[in-house]
Amino acid sequence: MSINQEYLWEVLNYVWEDGMTELEVQRKYFSILEKELKGEDRLYLETVYKTIEELELKDPPAFVPKNQFVSMDGSVSKK
Repeated sequence: MSINQEYLWEVLNYVWEDGMTELEVQRKYFSILEKELKGEDRLYLETVYKTIEELELKDPPAFVPKNQFVSMDGSVSKK
C-alpha cells in the first residue's frame, strides 16, 4: 500500500477539533477518506472502520490529542 502518510495527517488535522471524542474524530476521518481514497489505498478504510467499531464498544468515550492518529496497522501514532 502506498498511501501518503502526510495526506492522512492533513485529513486528520482538518477533522480534529478541541473537545471531540476519538470516536467523533474517527467517524469524520473515515467519511472524508471514504470519498478520497482510490484503489489499494481504500484498504486503509478497513483499519479506520475497525477502530470506529472498537470505540463504539468503549465507555466512556476517550478524547484524542490532535497530534495522534490511527496508523495502517491499527495502532495509535504520534506525529
